[in-house]
Amino acid sequence: MPAPLYTPEFWTAYRAAMSTDEPTPELRRVRAGSIAAAVHGYYGSTEFKVLAETTKATYSGVPDRFVDKHGEGPIAGLLPKHINKLIDEMADTPSAASNFRKRLKGLMDYAVSAGMHADNPVPVGRSKSPGYGHLKLPT
Repeated sequence: MPAPLYTPEFWTAYRAAMSTDEPTPELRRVRAGSIAAAVHGYYGSTEFKVLAETTKATYSGVPDRFVDKHGEGPIAGLLPKHINKLIDEMADTPSAASNFRKRLKGLMDYAVSAGMHADNPVPVGRSKSPGYGHLKLPT
């Protein structure tokens, strides 16, 4: 059990231990202001809690992988250039890059609303077309 006794971490571990016979994963401490803290807060937010369970499972993949790679970093330090670099690294898988952008935008919207970041650094999606929309060009 995490110490000290009677802290929120203690009770979380205690309830998990009492609710199942299966071993529980080791609880990690989350540093305030970190990317991991933002993801943890996002998962506890109303915006995330109202989603269907299947949607939660789908949407949590990107933040979970982001935490695995960059979770200890400060959320306030994320800049558009960092996000663009991560998205550009996914150039071979455009749908994964698009999904990453969408999920990260939702996470950063939460971080802004929680006062963890001044603004949302996720850049607006890049256009797939030259910008003509449904306009028919003369032939």
